[in-house]
Amino acid sequence: MPLRTDRPAVRILLLAGAAFVLCGAAIEFYNLAWGTGTWLGEFSFKWGMAFGAFVVAGIALLAFWGILLSRRIEGSGRAWTEKIPVAWRWILAASAVAIPILLLQYSAWGAVIDGPYLRILIWGLCIAALTVTIPLARETRGAPGSLLLAILVSGSAFIVAAALTEVTSYPFSLGWSEGNRLWDYSLLFGRRLYSFEPGQEPFAYLDIGRQLIGGLPFLLPRVSILGRGYGLLPWQSCPMRCSAC
Repeated sequence: MPLRTDRPAVRILLLAGAAFVLCGAAIEFYNLAWGTGTWLGEFSFKWGMAFGAFVVAGIALLAFWGILLSRRIEGSGRAWTEKIPVAWRWILAASAVAIPILLLQYSAWGAVIDGPYLRILIWGLCIAALTVTIPLARETRGAPGSLLLAILVSGSAFIVAAALTEVTSYPFSLGWSEGNRLWDYSLLFGRRLYSFEPGQEPFAYLDIGRQLIGGLPFLLPRVSILGRGYGLLPWQSCPMRCSAC
């Protein structure tokens, strides 16, 4: 089903939404840049030039979005990408997924870019790039299907990447209950790891279902602290599979 941008009200809403996000992002960028120096007002030379370039790019992006809305969105962005070899389209799609994750989750810029509008803008641009480049999108039904697929792939990657930040060799608990949960999980299949007094029966504060799922890594002869990564599987794979269906 094509995206109905032929209606004036829809065009106005989409253009106004983009303008709202860009204005919010510009304000957040200004707050980041202001107070960094004395080159121009309280702008440093680098931040002042960066802010000016951001404003120019934002105006150009809004104008480009308005031109797209004046035409049919479906196919307008994919016509030229279909000519790109599939291997390169996979590389571009992977880059569109990885860039916001690396920038916001695994670099110091994630602490600097903490405002919602800049984050929405970065993610939205990557979603747009992914929509028109991912090869699997050609199997979906037009622009809405391609967009939903891009959101699902990017959002799932964000969730997994955020969870992977907790897969670490740090020897102490990362949360108030992590140590308790590891103890509870280990009691079902990993009692060999402990020495209990005769007649002492350890007690788990979990139901058998959660113990069964969480305790599977303790079937291995040796389990390292990086077994934390296994905890991502049930919590991340099930929602993603349901979303994909």
